[in-house]
Amino acid sequence: MKHLRNIICLAVALIPFACELPYAWQAIRISPAERWNWCFGLWAIVLLLAAVALNRRKKTIPEQGKFSASPLRYVLLLPGLMLLAVGYFRHIHLAILLGGILLPTGLAGVFYGWRVLLSLLPGCGVLMFFCPSIGIWLSTVLPLDSILLKFLLAILFTLLFPLLAIHLPMQFSLEKVLFWAIIPLLALGYWFSGQLPTRQPPQLPRFDTLLTPQFRGIQEGESERDRLFFGNSSIQRFLFQDSSDCPFHVLAVSKIDNIHRVHPTVYCLRVGGYRILSESTLKFPSEGNLSPLQVLELLVERNGEQFIFWQWYSSPSCSTPNFLLFRMLYSPKDNWSVFILDTPVQHSLEDSRKQLRYFLQDFLDGATSAN
Repeated sequence: MKHLRNIICLAVALIPFACELPYAWQAIRISPAERWNWCFGLWAIVLLLAAVALNRRKKTIPEQGKFSASPLRYVLLLPGLMLLAVGYFRHIHLAILLGGILLPTGLAGVFYGWRVLLSLLPGCGVLMFFCPSIGIWLSTVLPLDSILLKFLLAILFTLLFPLLAIHLPMQFSLEKVLFWAIIPLLALGYWFSGQLPTRQPPQLPRFDTLLTPQFRGIQEGESERDRLFFGNSSIQRFLFQDSSDCPFHVLAVSKIDNIHRVHPTVYCLRVGGYRILSESTLKFPSEGNLSPLQVLELLVERNGEQFIFWQWYSSPSCSTPNFLLFRMLYSPKDNWSVFILDTPVQHSLEDSRKQLRYFLQDFLDGATSAN
């Protein structure tokens, strides 16, 4: 009876993950960066089945530290529950999928002990790469192609499995296991605390005026790819030139129809065949009649030509160049917009950067005047 109860509880804990499978399948169908996710799903199933077979052979090994009697074991449920809470509250599919993986995994540890939990970790780690958008977050930490990065990490998780299988008979207390689990979580929290910028004043330029004393431009039509990418959001594309005929391209997306269609520019550029040379957050202080600015700058190269891209996200109340902070702050009622500017590097990086700042400042001034 107890075993049947455990199985039912594990099945219920899998429901959030199962409910997200249509979304995951849709991402595999339409996104080039997610097309191989199904491979990681099958890969994970093989590792999880191997873990079940391993534990059936080792089921007679007694647990150390009275795991099943310790109230500390319920700490294993916290990561999954927290991710599910954030995912449902902020409508983040990735958080729901990850929570849907970690919750039943933690529950298996509560029911059957930490040895079962450790044997499941490699399979669950590979299963995370089945989740859409996980490559986006990984590529913001490590500057590699997302598919290659997921493949390399999946190999590491696979190599971890035989190592854990060998050491499963070893005796460890629950407190020691939790201690070593907390260390990487604290390190991750420390890294994020240094990555997240604070909110900035809103940066909402009006490019549809098309004309300033230094720049003139035209509004370009949206493409089928734009509509496929951004759904029913409001899409505006502009092409501007200065007196030396240097081009400035603008993409402005507002009234976002589906937040899950908005990705960091660096991710889209990698998929589009650009080579990322550098990525940094630029903070321009107030200088003369120039307002303070903060943008994410990408220096990229394709076919031997270099380009600067500037990106930021803004609502009427605040702005940020950081995708993670934007994603956590996003709410449809706040009417967030995404702005992406780019120009070729013709003379030097500093000259192009200076021109971009003057360009953006002109249209920010125009927006202020219009208000």
